[in-house]
Amino acid sequence: NSVIGQRGEIVVTKPCPSFPICLWKDENNSKMNEEYLSKYPGVWCQNDIGWINPKTKGLVIIGRSDNTLKQYGERVSPNDIYLAIRDMEELKDFICVGQDRYDGISRAVLFVKLKEGIIFDPHFKKQIEKTIGKELFYNVPEVILEVPEIPVSKENYLLYDIKVTRENELFCLSI
Repeated sequence: NSVIGQRGEIVVTKPCPSFPICLWKDENNSKMNEEYLSKYPGVWCQNDIGWINPKTKGLVIIGRSDNTLKQYGERVSPNDIYLAIRDMEELKDFICVGQDRYDGISRAVLFVKLKEGIIFDPHFKKQIEKTIGKELFYNVPEVILEVPEIPVSKENYLLYDIKVTRENELFCLSI
């Protein structure tokens, strides 16, 4: 069902000649089916959120609907960031989310909860950046902040879908 004038998931219901027929090294198409065709069976889901202008019918792509973030136009997977820092003994927990800035640019924000006795200072922040940079080169989150807690659901699952709002306040911190 099309929605006009409000945010929605971008899907394509008719064949399009520019769509891939397979992904590199995906012998049985399982990765492509999982990535693009499983959310809505028989429908291509790009995993992007968009908005259709009611007057022009033009499509504006707002951002990702899956776990992928965009930072300065580059795709950033929080899972890759988590893998890069998972062995840092100083970190008790962490979560990476996207923030859409007022100027339309989005960036990755990494929140870290430190183990008891560890101090978050510029040196330690640089250590986190170097650790991520070794693995991911240019996908180091633009903002890295210490927080007292990482938000979880009642079932104790990390809340991956939290958003840093335009007011830029989360946990009484300012970005």
